[in-house]
Amino acid sequence: MDHSEHMQHMADTPMSNGGHAHGSAGSSNTCKMNMIFTWNSDDLCIVFDWWHIQTFAGFLISLVAVAGLSMGYEFLRTWISSKEAVAPEQMPAAVHKREDELKHQNSEQRLFKALTYGLQIAYSFFLMLVFMTYNGWVMLAVVAGAIAGNYLWSAQTSKVASKGMFCH
Repeated sequence: MDHSEHMQHMADTPMSNGGHAHGSAGSSNTCKMNMIFTWNSDDLCIVFDWWHIQTFAGFLISLVAVAGLSMGYEFLRTWISSKEAVAPEQMPAAVHKREDELKHQNSEQRLFKALTYGLQIAYSFFLMLVFMTYNGWVMLAVVAGAIAGNYLWSAQTSKVASKGMFCH
């Protein structure tokens, strides 16, 4: 029994793709997903299939956008910390009298903290996915944006300086 014909038939089935490219020859309608570090930007998609980079100009614009997103994350962290940090002189006199009242925040404050925490976590996970394109240029754009954002906004509050960029 000759199995070579059967194996060739199996290799050409739609499920296995048989080594043939989908679409027409030379088509660049598909995203390339790398699971190893690369500097190649051909047919790179960043997180979404609609963020498909097909030109050098699109690649440069995307790097600027990624850096901007990373800067935005640093701004958000600083903004959240500034809203959470309340100086003792800004507290009402009645709060100073009762130490136990400081332990119990009202529900609006707790809801604000929970929602902004969730927003910060979602944003950081999104940046993690951007970083996981494994493209060196995109990774550098994330880091450059974090550096620029930290430089621009970290001086506004010392609380943020102790936190690093992290997923959770």
